[in-house]
Amino acid sequence: MLLPFGYNMFVAFWAAHYAAEKLGVEVIPGGVLNTEARILKMQELDFCDAADMLLK
Repeated sequence: MLLPFGYNMFVAFWAAHYAAEKLGVEVIPGGVLNTEARILKMQELDFCDAADMLLK
């Protein structure tokens, strides 16, 4: 899961991060990445969205 937000002091983002990890999901924080860097990171990790996962 790519979280495209800067966490800063927002507890909700940290909670989402750790909750996803607890469920066994790999979490990639992307708050400091610009759009191009996010797209490159998604391609590098063979990222798929929830719709792709449901169709498999």
